[in-house]
Amino acid sequence: MSRETKYRGISKETGNAVYGSLVNNIYKVSATGEFIPYIFTTDNCEKCDMVLKCDNNEEFFGCDSAFVEVVPGTEAQFTGLKDCKRTEEFPEGQEIYEGDIVDFRRGERRLYIAFNSGQWNMCGDLKDPNADYRLLDHYIKHDGPIEKIGNIHDNPELMNATGT
Repeated sequence: MSRETKYRGISKETGNAVYGSLVNNIYKVSATGEFIPYIFTTDNCEKCDMVLKCDNNEEFFGCDSAFVEVVPGTEAQFTGLKDCKRTEEFPEGQEIYEGDIVDFRRGERRLYIAFNSGQWNMCGDLKDPNADYRLLDHYIKHDGPIEKIGNIHDNPELMNATGT
């Protein structure tokens, strides 16, 4: 069984979410030696002067617009699952990423998505993801519904609102 592997990060330049492949082992901060995270994306192809020449991977990898530096700590992996809310923009539901905040059982609880203990979980404690968690896949398939309402980077206050 295979699933789509992709990531989301917050662009350091624009503050907007970007989606694609995580590249976090190429460039380092010289003072600390820490790697600088990038998302490799096709979202910026209209900015690139190579857009008409991008017909193979070699040329695509040479395009600077394809590499977007993201705020460290905002890199989030796609879980392979979607929420229950269907809209014109998201007819299949919104993709659920690590760090997303979900409304569980129609307002009963707000939990965030984390990968721990080798699986995707819905967690209730931002400081300790092992303290209060439920298996994400199980709840979506058997107990749902869950609705994505934000993420811990843009909307941390949602975890402190009623229902947590």
